[in-house]
Amino acid sequence: MASAGSAANADAAAKFWGLFQQQKEEIKEMASKDQDITQRLRSLDSSLREAFIYLPAYDQKQFTRDLDELRALLHKRGAASSGSSAAVSSGQSRVGGFRFKSA
Repeated sequence: MASAGSAANADAAAKFWGLFQQQKEEIKEMASKDQDITQRLRSLDSSLREAFIYLPAYDQKQFTRDLDELRALLHKRGAASSGSSAAVSSGQSRVGGFRFKSA
């Protein structure tokens, strides 16, 4: 028998999943329309960190991979709009407030 706490966690995780998927799709749409998605991405990242309290480990990893995918999209869009990668002397580029290490 599941405890009330685990049922509440499962309910919270399910609600977060819906919210996360909706925001993820909105961010992808905004990126395709060349809108600034940096603030939305930061907000989604912050929400994910707060949700770690009740998300199972597998879901934490999956959501983190999804966020990494969105960051890569932002990075790719930033590099394409500048015409070249903006390399900083430290070997990192900075796009929309995020730092990406160069390969």
